[in-house]
Amino acid sequence: MSNPTTQQQLDQLIKTTTALMQSSSQHNHKIDALTDKIDALTDQIGHLTEGFADIKLTAERQAEAAERQAATAERQERNIDRLVGIVDRLLQDRTV
Repeated sequence: MSNPTTQQQLDQLIKTTTALMQSSSQHNHKIDALTDKIDALTDQIGHLTEGFADIKLTAERQAEAAERQAATAERQERNIDRLVGIVDRLLQDRTV
């Protein structure tokens, strides 16, 4: 009678092993899918990082341009003030 019991145990072992292999295969597919998604996310993060670097560089260049424009505006204001002073003196000299 030990043969059927041994056979039953072997059958159960084969079923369990098959089920474990299938489960392992499914988990491997899930891990592969997750790995693909992680790779895609890593790639997207790389693109975002590059985009942020470009935006930062653009903002820095705009800030530098704004500073130059402000300096130019100050020089123009001083030049206009001098010209107004010159015109005022010429007008005063003319009326005297």
